[in-house]
Amino acid sequence: MMTVGTHNLVASEQLIFPNIVLAGKVPPTMSNLALDMSSCPANFRVWPEFHNGVAAGLRLPKATSGRKNKQVITRTWIKFNKPVAQENTAAGNNSNQHQPQPPPPSYAHGGFLMALGLRGYLCALTTGHAARTDLTDYLTSGLITTTCGIFIGMAANMRGSCDQAVSKMLCLHIPSLLPQSFIPMDLASTVQAAAVASIGLLYEGSSHRLMTEFLLNEIGRQPTKDQSSNDREGFSLVAGLSLGLVNLGKGAKTIHGLEDLCIEERLLRYMTGEGTETR
Repeated sequence: MMTVGTHNLVASEQLIFPNIVLAGKVPPTMSNLALDMSSCPANFRVWPEFHNGVAAGLRLPKATSGRKNKQVITRTWIKFNKPVAQENTAAGNNSNQHQPQPPPPSYAHGGFLMALGLRGYLCALTTGHAARTDLTDYLTSGLITTTCGIFIGMAANMRGSCDQAVSKMLCLHIPSLLPQSFIPMDLASTVQAAAVASIGLLYEGSSHRLMTEFLLNEIGRQPTKDQSSNDREGFSLVAGLSLGLVNLGKGAKTIHGLEDLCIEERLLRYMTGEGTETR
């Protein structure tokens, strides 16, 4: 955290992500000892790389710290930092056998996008009604880390604004907010949790009735058969945190228009399994 906001921006240079060091020195000889990754799962570096990207992005100055920074961190600069897209080679094409392999997915870039939102720059990407917006390009990349970074970054950048374009993007990735006639999508639990967390940031302090009722229901919703207990616990936790953000600072008084939801009574029942008469 000592390097937050310390990076000097150069428009013609990409932001460098430092490598994650997986080796250490063993006293007293101080010899190098590398981590044995043979027993580690193939995806064990996904989220460490993501958070490494967040840390690198937080080195950027805040958007409110000067006009010069806004002139450097533009849509063009963000796209300039986008990693090279992987190109699918046709199966059985002998002419491509000797071509170099595409680069591995950049999980750190998703964290970088989240950091851009936290620093106030991610709104430079277009969110209009065009068929192929910048956000659509990112969301169709197929990387969970990129999707989560876009969700939380955009919501943090537009915190408390209730922006409809961002809200629609998030709601499309929350099955409980989709109509029954909507074709179900196979969404990772991590993506759904990130979308719910982003709802809390986007609607912070608004006491939005639809989102309040939705989040209140999600906390106590029964898990589905194909949902692990860990995923369900995490989803309920995120829904509770978002409920607090949507109604931030409104706990000392009855929120106008939400009296019929009986928020306090239902939360107490979720915690204890009993009604208010036990208090």
